Amino acid sequence: MHGVLPARIPDRVIAEIRSRKRAGLVELPKPRFGPGTGVRVISGPLSDQIGLLGALRPHERVLVLLQLLGGERRVELARGDRGG
Repeated sequence: MHGVLPARIPDRVIAEIRSRKRAGLVELPKPRFGPGTGVRVISGPLSDQIGLLGALRPHERVLVLLQLLGGERRVELARGDRGG
């Protein structure tokens, strides 16, 4: 909505959505990140640590594998705390 009126969606956006239609359903784009993707923690006490994305978790959480304390550690973070 734009105030009390419906927002205008550009024709190119509508065309892109329609182009993803398969058997009556719209296919969503693949996630940008997947297991094994290199990531960098961008906030919090582990800021600037580099690791690998282990898994996407529910509720905007991610599992990241970091080299800490002489070994690989699994750390669960908020999705916004890591960067590519």
